[in-house]
Amino acid sequence: MKVTNKLNLPEPFVLYCSRDDHSPKEHRYSVTELLLPIREILLNRKYYDQIEEDVADCIPALFGTAVHRVLEENTPILEHLNSEESIECNIGEDTLSGRVDLLDFNELSIQDYKTCSVSKIMKQDFEEWKLQGLMYAYILFKKQGVIMRKLKFYALMKDWSKVKAVNSSNYPTSAIYVWEYNIADSDYDYIEKWIKDRLSLINYHLENDTLPECTDEERWYTGTKYAIYKKAGDARAAYLADTEEDAHNYITNKCNGSGEIQVRKGEYLKCRLYCNCCKFCEKGGENND
Repeated sequence: MKVTNKLNLPEPFVLYCSRDDHSPKEHRYSVTELLLPIREILLNRKYYDQIEEDVADCIPALFGTAVHRVLEENTPILEHLNSEESIECNIGEDTLSGRVDLLDFNELSIQDYKTCSVSKIMKQDFEEWKLQGLMYAYILFKKQGVIMRKLKFYALMKDWSKVKAVNSSNYPTSAIYVWEYNIADSDYDYIEKWIKDRLSLINYHLENDTLPECTDEERWYTGTKYAIYKKAGDARAAYLADTEEDAHNYITNKCNGSGEIQVRKGEYLKCRLYCNCCKFCEKGGENND
């Protein structure tokens, strides 16, 4: 991967962004890589040496690294706690690897530290965290025969505001949020099938030199919206409708039949802003409806 420095940031930033060699290895996948869309996995691997990443885009990862390092340094040395443990297991001809922030063998929990935004917590969508934690549990079971029973993810919100917490009923009450999940026996069967299906699909496309389509969800599609303004020139929309029919109904029922509708085209945010390999993907330029 090529590292650029468009803002001419000082050398410590450049060294941090360049420090790790994440070059892909055949038939070896990390837990976090397996969470990506399969099309993105394949393109990242194929064009790894040509993909560019700017130093400024590494800042979110820098925050995460700093948090992990501080918490790791302050983890007590106890027999039942394993900090920053690297784990892996073989699944057929493939290897799945991961690095667990903290293992507590007394309560049989897998613990992970996250830095995120308030919006992530307010959406209450933790499916990706669940998959990540279950993959760790599966590797531990395959390699060590240990059956872990709980996931604990500690989310530190970088943009949390005490003022908003006091004045809003649905805003997180603290700058840290603890997400917990109790692992059932059936979860081990579920994640084993999920992993094997995903690896099988990756290998199929590698063998046939094909690319699967990303879903709208994987591309973070916003969907087209219809903004209703009660009168032309209003600075803010009175209502945001998901369909044109809903927009017209709002004007009829709430605006006495008068109002203006502005169409806000849907876009694929992942492709436009967050996918390093979009320039090598013919879908990358299709950001709008």
